[in-house]
Amino acid sequence: MNSSLPDDARPSDRELFLSTLINNLPGIVYRCANDRDRTLLSISDGCREITGYDPADFTGTGTVAFHDIIVPEFGEGIRQKLQRLRETGGVFEAEYRIRTKTGELRWVLDRGRGIFAGDGKLLYLEGCIMDVTARNREILACIRSNHQLRLYLGVHENDALNEIIILKGYLELSKQSINEPGRIDRYLRKGQSSLDRLLQVFEFTRTFCHSVGATVPVWQNVDTIVRDTGASLPLRNVNIIMECPDLEVFADPSLSMVFRILIDNALRHGGDRLTRIRIFSQTTEDGRILVCEDDGTGISETGRQDLFQRGYGENHGAGLFLVRQILDITGITIRETGSYGNGARFEMTVPEGGYRFRTGNVPSNPDGS
Repeated sequence: MNSSLPDDARPSDRELFLSTLINNLPGIVYRCANDRDRTLLSISDGCREITGYDPADFTGTGTVAFHDIIVPEFGEGIRQKLQRLRETGGVFEAEYRIRTKTGELRWVLDRGRGIFAGDGKLLYLEGCIMDVTARNREILACIRSNHQLRLYLGVHENDALNEIIILKGYLELSKQSINEPGRIDRYLRKGQSSLDRLLQVFEFTRTFCHSVGATVPVWQNVDTIVRDTGASLPLRNVNIIMECPDLEVFADPSLSMVFRILIDNALRHGGDRLTRIRIFSQTTEDGRILVCEDDGTGISETGRQDLFQRGYGENHGAGLFLVRQILDITGITIRETGSYGNGARFEMTVPEGGYRFRTGNVPSNPDGS
């Protein structure tokens, strides 16, 4: 865009041009006073998108001070940086969290410069504020994903090495027993079992590496994922009941695999009494709980202790281990809280900022939450 104006441009044209330019820029453009609270003298229309407040709420006779929407733990750090700006000049830069008008927590990057008088006194601070919430979520998810991959591959490297050593040992024993067919057969069968375990390690490692952290996390609608997943599974006479149609969560794109494994486990292990799988959400102090429960046989107390450990159980243990790893990439935790004889219940706690509602309205749950 060409920002030059004709020489004969009237002041009103220039003012209109600058006002339009500033209000169309992404993020928030502001000027604030040199006081403890950084009282805003002007702020662009971009504040609506980032904070939910109108510009008039922050300036003039507005009822909201911008520092009041900053999460308190960041206040002292911001004040220290402002003090350094007053003393040495340069650039003010701070990354902190704010709470929007709707209560949502967002990360912002605030960058500006001081406007100084001739005697060196700071008069104003002018700058811009950008919403970096999505960027920070992706960075944190990548860090978690890389940590999980390193940890997982390190463990499986040892598993694979152990099986190779065992296999070599049986092969050596077979060579030493060349004249004893019975012993050779026994060693070869044990060697074959070791080879089968080695192949399982490689197969699960391949699945894990291709599924977890392959792409950056995205917002996903729970209702859509579950309905698509259910349509591809042999549900027989089992009903899937969805009670959170507007809920979206920020998670690894493999979130569909999470629900596939949970639903498939219910179908496999729920027994003859299984008739329904219910998925709903509740608000708690720790965030939003996404619940997947069924009315099947359930899981014993002993089985629940190691349920998400690698290699636990028959057929489904590896899957639940994978479920936990996929969810952990964006800080979602999972636990099983059902009771044996009354069905399984998996609770996934989505941290604050990791969920939203498509319509902006929290759906009503049977428990009133």
